[in-house]
Amino acid sequence: MTQALRVLVYSKDRQVLAHLWRLLAACGHEVRQAGDDPAMVGELEAFAPHVLLVDLEPGLPELLDVCRAASSGHSSGKPYIMVLGRGRLSEAIRPAWEAGADDFLQRPVVYGELLARLRFAARALEFERRIARLPGIDPLTGLPNRAAFIRRMRARLLEVTQQQPAPDVGTPARKAVPVPSPAALPLWVAMADLDRLSAINRRQGWPTGDTVLQQLAEALVHQAGQHATVGSFGAGRFAILVECDGSEKARAWAENVRTALAASQGPGQTDSSGVSGTRAGGPVTVSIGLAPCQPGLAPEDVIVQAEQALAAAKSTGRNTACVYGEVLGPPKGWTDFAAGRLFAHTRAADVMTVVTRVVQADAPASEAWSLLRRLATAALPVVQPNGKLVGLILAEHAPPTPHAWEGATAGQVAERDVPLEDEGASFERLREFFTRDSRPAIVIQRAGKPVGLVTADCLAALGVPVSPETFAMPGAESTAALAVPDLRPLAAP
Repeated sequence: MTQALRVLVYSKDRQVLAHLWRLLAACGHEVRQAGDDPAMVGELEAFAPHVLLVDLEPGLPELLDVCRAASSGHSSGKPYIMVLGRGRLSEAIRPAWEAGADDFLQRPVVYGELLARLRFAARALEFERRIARLPGIDPLTGLPNRAAFIRRMRARLLEVTQQQPAPDVGTPARKAVPVPSPAALPLWVAMADLDRLSAINRRQGWPTGDTVLQQLAEALVHQAGQHATVGSFGAGRFAILVECDGSEKARAWAENVRTALAASQGPGQTDSSGVSGTRAGGPVTVSIGLAPCQPGLAPEDVIVQAEQALAAAKSTGRNTACVYGEVLGPPKGWTDFAAGRLFAHTRAADVMTVVTRVVQADAPASEAWSLLRRLATAALPVVQPNGKLVGLILAEHAPPTPHAWEGATAGQVAERDVPLEDEGASFERLREFFTRDSRPAIVIQRAGKPVGLVTADCLAALGVPVSPETFAMPGAESTAALAVPDLRPLAAP
C-alpha cells in the first residue's frame, strides 16, 4: 500500500500498548490504542484500521469476542487481525482462526518479526483492494458476479441463436428441411445454492464459511466442464450456464455435480470434488434448480425460473436437483410429510444438529453438567481420547445441580444405550425410530465418532407451519426485540 498503515492495538497491558505504539509510530504508521472493549469498538468504527493487533493475555474468550466484533461485517475492508500471545499459543490458534484472526505472533514480541508481518499484511490488503475493484468479479471466489454473468449469458445466447439453422422454405426440387423447435436451445441455467451456509457461519465462524464457498466455487468450475460459465451471486448462490440438449441431460449433469459434492470427505480432507467437509464434520451439499434458455426470453427471466426451481429443491429437503416446470405443484400437506414422500431424498446429514462440543470420558462429571447447561442442548456426547463415542449425557436425566455427580467422571454418568446411525440414514428411518422408541436422541456418527444429533422434536418441527409470531418472546408485543444490530459498519474501511 502506498500510504502508512492504520494500526489499532488492543491490550489491557499498558506497557504493551506503550511499547507497540512507540515502535509503530516511529516506523511511520498511524497508531491508536484501546484498553477495553468499548474503546476497541469505538475505534473500529471511527478509525477504520487496516490492522488490528489483539493481545491474548486477557484470556481466550475475550479475545474471541474481539475478533468476532472486528470481522463480523466480513467485507474486503475487514481489518487484518493479528493475535499476540505467549506460552502454548497453539491451543488458541484454531478457535481464534475461526473467530476471524489472520496471523499469530509469539510474545515477547520481536520487533523485526512484527514489522515483517505488517509488510505481509499490507500486501494482502492491497491484493484484496485490487480484486474488489476489478469490474464484474466477486472478490471472495474470483468468479463473475451477477451482472457479469448476465452479460456473458446474453452474448452466448446470441451466438447459439445465430448458429441455429435458418428456416428452409423449400423449392420445387426438394422438400423443406424440418427446423429445430425454437425452445430447443442447447443451453440451460443451473442455480446452485450451498445448503445451510448460515449454520456454518454461525457455528464455525465466517472464515470457515468463506473457505467452504471458495472450495465450492473451484469444484463447480471443475464439475461444470470446459464450455460452461460459472458465476457467483453471493450468499452461497452460484449460477452455471450449461451446454446440453434436453431436460434429461441437464438433470443428469446436475445430479453428477450434486452427488460429487455430497460425497466430499470430512474435516481437513478433500476428494475428487475438491470440497472438504465442514470443520464440524458434515458433508457439503448443494440444492440445484434448472431452467432452459429459450429464444425471446431474457437472461434475467431464465434466471428467475431457475431460482424458482431452486426454491422447490430447497423446500423438498435440500441436496436435490429440480427442473423448472416439472416440480412446481401444489403445496405438500402433513400427510405427505407423515408418509415420508415430502422428504424422500432427505438424509440424516440434512436434519442433524452438528456436534460442536464433546466431553472427554475422564473429565469431571460436574464440568460436563455445566457445559450441558451452558450449551442448552438436549444431549452431550462423551468420547474417548481418540474421539470414539462412549455415550450421551442427556439433559432430561441430568440432576438439578452438579453436586449429585461430585467425584464421578463423565464416562461414569453417561448413558451407554445410545441409538446410532450414519449420515446417509433416510428421513423415514429416523421418523420410524421415534415412533417406536422413547429414547430422545439418535447419534449420527462417522468412523465411530459423533458428528451430529437428531431428536424427535427436531423432526416434528419440520412439519409445523411458522410465522413471525412463532418467534415472539413471552410478554413481547412484537418480534422487534429479536432484531440484531448490524455490526458491519464497524469493519468498514
